[in-house]
Amino acid sequence: MAEFAPSRTLTDVRLAFLAGFEYDAAVNGQSAELSAALEWDHPGAEHRPLQEFRTPEEFLVQKQIFTEGRAPIPSWPPIRGRAREKLQMEFQLPAGPLPLDFTVYASCFREQGLITLLAVADVEEVTLDRLLFVKQGKWYRCEDAAGASWLAVNAGGAPGGAESYSECFRRFLERQLAVGVAPNRWPIFDFIELSHVGPSVGGGPNSDSRLQVQEHWGLLVGDEGYRLLDSNEATYSVLLNDPAWRFRGRRDWLYNFSTTSCLAFVDPDIKAHRTDWRTYYSGTVGKVDILDRYLAFSPSIPTLQDGIPLLVEICLLRYAELRRISDLLKKDEGEGLQRVWKWTWARVQGRTPLERAVMKLEHLDLYQETALWIIGGAYTDRLFEYESIRKRLDKSIDDAKAIGADVRVFYLGLISIVVAVVAVVLSVVKP
Repeated sequence: MAEFAPSRTLTDVRLAFLAGFEYDAAVNGQSAELSAALEWDHPGAEHRPLQEFRTPEEFLVQKQIFTEGRAPIPSWPPIRGRAREKLQMEFQLPAGPLPLDFTVYASCFREQGLITLLAVADVEEVTLDRLLFVKQGKWYRCEDAAGASWLAVNAGGAPGGAESYSECFRRFLERQLAVGVAPNRWPIFDFIELSHVGPSVGGGPNSDSRLQVQEHWGLLVGDEGYRLLDSNEATYSVLLNDPAWRFRGRRDWLYNFSTTSCLAFVDPDIKAHRTDWRTYYSGTVGKVDILDRYLAFSPSIPTLQDGIPLLVEICLLRYAELRRISDLLKKDEGEGLQRVWKWTWARVQGRTPLERAVMKLEHLDLYQETALWIIGGAYTDRLFEYESIRKRLDKSIDDAKAIGADVRVFYLGLISIVVAVVAVVLSVVKP
């Protein structure tokens, strides 16, 4: 049997998962934002974890450069609340169980009919392998070959297994909010924040204790076979240092992105650094309340200091809308006369599915007119595979336009035939 090096131990890790669901706030006559199971944010609220969301929201809206004076997207910022109870998840692993207690935040986007769940846990000590396994779990069913669940969940009821993270989060929301939360199984985004190790390549905090390239790669993309990477590390180090997937604006932090993940490296003294900077700036340069609060902002939620979860929420909303547009375009599908009839009936009703889809896409593109895109950079169109899905939809729209043209040709031909038949009939009956 091959010998493998033991897994690195990581300390003071912050972990979060962000999932989104369609919901019906009218179910049981109860709206989500009034659920007593959550503490909801409101003007003047003093609950610090909810105030933490408001600090970057207000700062970024204030720096809005495209839609000054308006919210950057409909329903933003959303109505946010914190669950009064913890979501307890215990991972049954060969080296022993790994129990994690998650603080859960819910955000209601009323206009889009979506609710997001952000589950946050602090992990004092964990091996890289075990952390990687927890990250990977978002992609799989939580059971072994014998059908036994390796994930136990306890949230306000008897403990039991969970078939997936998505279902676990959905049931938690359903129980907390008493609303219809759809089992849509959209992608789940994960955040991992490390404060005692640094990136394997390039600039960044904690450079005196760097991850190996293989470890860095494995944590970022969820590659359980990181030990088996070939010896040409340059292939992976170039990708890990690619500006299109990397965001670093100051010395205290670095963010690496993959499609549905953010791996953050943060200086352990960032809180003191930010406090010193606020003191200097307000005393030497000037003081603006919103700016003053933001300069020393050190949240309990991973990466919130730079608004990354807010950015991911908007990308998730765009992804959800794309899925809905895709379903809308499917209404144009069919063969021959069936397709012609669908197009004709839609035209009688007012707009074809194609026209409604194009209008939705144009509205969706406005989501990029937000200050968050200043932070987001090139990778925002790749989160949740938005870019590739959009390309497929563009092709579907082109196909639908061709169908519309074919339908118009069909009707022109039909009208020509009718005119010809009428002309023949009139010529026959003419005295």
